Amino acid sequence: MRWRWPKRIAAALLFAAALALATDALFPLPVEKLRPPFSPVVLDRDGKLLRAYLADDGAWRINKRLDELSPDLVRLVVAYEDRWFFRHPGVNPASLLRALVQNLRAGRTVSGGSTLTMQVARLIEPKPRTLAAKLVEAFRALQIEARFDKREILELYFNLAPYGGNLAGVGAGAFAYFGKDARELGLADAALLAALPNSPSRTRPDRHPKAAGKARDKLLTILQRRGVVSAPEAADAASAAVPARRVSMPASAAHAADWLRTRYPERGVLPTTLDADIQRQAEALLRVHVADLRRRGIDQAAAVVIDSETGELQALAGSGDFFDESHHGQVNGALAPRSPGSALKPFVYALAMDRGLATPDTALVDTPTAYGAYSPENFDGQYRGLVPLREALVWSLNVPAVGLVSRLGRDGLYPFLLRAGVTTLTRPESDYGLSMVLGGCEVNLLELSNLYAMLARGGEWRPVRVLADDPKRSGPHLISPGAAYLLADILVDLRRPDLPRAWRFAVNQPTVAWKTGTSYGHRDAWSIGYNRRWTVGVWAGNFSGAGAPELVGSEAAAPLLFAIFNTLPGASDAAWYAPPATAAEREICPLSGQPAGPA
Repeated sequence: MRWRWPKRIAAALLFAAALALATDALFPLPVEKLRPPFSPVVLDRDGKLLRAYLADDGAWRINKRLDELSPDLVRLVVAYEDRWFFRHPGVNPASLLRALVQNLRAGRTVSGGSTLTMQVARLIEPKPRTLAAKLVEAFRALQIEARFDKREILELYFNLAPYGGNLAGVGAGAFAYFGKDARELGLADAALLAALPNSPSRTRPDRHPKAAGKARDKLLTILQRRGVVSAPEAADAASAAVPARRVSMPASAAHAADWLRTRYPERGVLPTTLDADIQRQAEALLRVHVADLRRRGIDQAAAVVIDSETGELQALAGSGDFFDESHHGQVNGALAPRSPGSALKPFVYALAMDRGLATPDTALVDTPTAYGAYSPENFDGQYRGLVPLREALVWSLNVPAVGLVSRLGRDGLYPFLLRAGVTTLTRPESDYGLSMVLGGCEVNLLELSNLYAMLARGGEWRPVRVLADDPKRSGPHLISPGAAYLLADILVDLRRPDLPRAWRFAVNQPTVAWKTGTSYGHRDAWSIGYNRRWTVGVWAGNFSGAGAPELVGSEAAAPLLFAIFNTLPGASDAAWYAPPATAAEREICPLSGQPAGPA
């Protein structure tokens, strides 16, 4: 007899377990609903939100881990919604009983008694608030607790909770009402967002600010009574203004964000190398510059900033204003293939120096020359006879550059550009011919700027690194350190638009090696500059391809180049290049630039 009760208890427990398993199998938890579609997001190098997109179901729902939330928010929600959250198994019978008594006394539903876990269950399977629905919520809560730990359940709640309209999850709510990341919320912000999910349609602050304020203050009063917040904290939070309108979701770096979403469509979170501050500054300067260009019949410009040392993209702006539909602002001018004009000339000179064909003082022929039916001309229509390579590059003369391309032969500019990651050369080399060095091909601003970043690294080419989780890679030296040094020594002497006569004597001005380009017909203007720290590229023109007399690299693009350079951190502190071991001095003939012969 004495063993009868233990046996009965064991049998009952086994039956209950079997029933629970059978019920769980018959009514499985819809786990997929716990992970609804999230808003794709693009982040800067520090994890700050640059741009968010609507989720597939039309909601703003920004996924957040629990450790990415304000501690005040987590503390207030648990203390207000479910004080015993970390102690109960998903259902709190005492809370349900208390709610039943309160509802009977009031003659209507004034309290639900739901735990946070039960609220998660209701969020994935919304039903009218009936006794049967409450039982289903309790059952689902037990299923959830069996599959997830408490921190995971809290995370589910914060990503599912409604915040009014199409705002789902506290990540979207924090940005929409306070313009903040959820980790930056203060006590007053957290109190409002903790109260809002109880009745989001009636207390959303952008439509019902008074009701939202009352809900927040009620929460603060209750939590002060429970000792969760002090009286001064509650009073200070209650005095904060309630946001009366929604803040637009972040849309910085829109061109870069759209490009990366197209490039990596399977990724919901894109952590980039972009620097939010540099991006913002570049966009602001570009906007002002484009406004000035439009007074001269030039509609658009684009800019990129690359960290010369790492090859990381820091900023990319493809037009003066992404949202300016009248000027086709959503076209990404940083990636559009355009004629580079003279911007490729430095690489021909570098290849010639590496092949031993010339040095900076070698005299190059600048006279009328015919290559079959092709006869290049200089920009100004003049010829100078014998010109030192240094001056030919500084003056951007066409004839000497074409002459060097001819001497380089088949292993010249075209295969070099392919090795350097230029993707816009889609035709055979024979289709481009010698005029390639004068802009008879197409490049885009990002890839052209990366060519100059290669010069900034002493000739080492690397692909542009855009995602923060991409592996860091080194690459081959496509140009020798000696030739890269000599090019920098030449290009730093170009006359700058910001300080045309005395930039070397200016204080706190960055030293920059730079080059411009102007395409045939004045359709494109380029300016790319670099030092050890930064590489900046600018393009200006019309997306229609129409030319304009003032579309000249030194006038339409260079001023923005130096405006951006002057704002970059550490740009003026970057040490200039020292001669590498492979760059040595020797005696030369003052007329030909060739090595001096015997006396």
